Amino acid sequence: MRWVLMEMGGEEKLAKHLFEGEEDCHEVAQKMCKRLLNYKKTENDAHCSSSTCNSNRMKEYVNRQEFLQAVLLWSLLTHRTDIATLVWRRVKSQLYTGLESALILKKMSSIAKLKDEKLAMKLKEQAKDFRGRILSMMDNLYQTDETLAFEILDELDVVWTIQAKPLSFVYESKMYDIIAHPCSVGLMNKIWFNGLIPSGTRFIKDFLAKYILLCYVIMYLNKTINKIHPVDVIYKLS
Repeated sequence: MRWVLMEMGGEEKLAKHLFEGEEDCHEVAQKMCKRLLNYKKTENDAHCSSSTCNSNRMKEYVNRQEFLQAVLLWSLLTHRTDIATLVWRRVKSQLYTGLESALILKKMSSIAKLKDEKLAMKLKEQAKDFRGRILSMMDNLYQTDETLAFEILDELDVVWTIQAKPLSFVYESKMYDIIAHPCSVGLMNKIWFNGLIPSGTRFIKDFLAKYILLCYVIMYLNKTINKIHPVDVIYKLS
């Protein structure tokens, strides 16, 4: 796995830090993750961090979540997917975290295919497993509470210093099976059509009305141009 991390843009020293669990291994893992997914570090993180939280209880919760996210990313990059699955079930923002995890495994599979077909197939299957869990979660959310499902899909979130909305992340990552899910389609319908069901008849009527209007405008312009005599134009210009 170390050579896969090297291909992702890491250096031997960074890969060693990651595998041996050095103090800065989470920062190294985040850098590799951003490089792999082609995202920049989020400058303005609006989420609560352990240094900005007011109550001790909230600080404990945030510290625990940061620790879980760190373990999850480390386990993904070092191919300890059993640990990753267990930790993922306990993290906040499961949907967005799961999407990032699935994409990381898919990208790592593409890199591993260069030298190790068996490893590439394992990573690809594990990426599919994560996507399957996400689709199952979306099914349950959409059937239980449609409004909440839309809010989660459209909420700006930060995981591993990468900030995005789950729906935007899915679109940018070309996860077509998740884009085609009824929950995603329902949210896009709500955003684009204000909750109205797109009608083919209405579309055709609108198109014909605009076409007829355009024809009238062209006819009017033609008549206007034909009425103007070339001598009058020359006289006005002179």
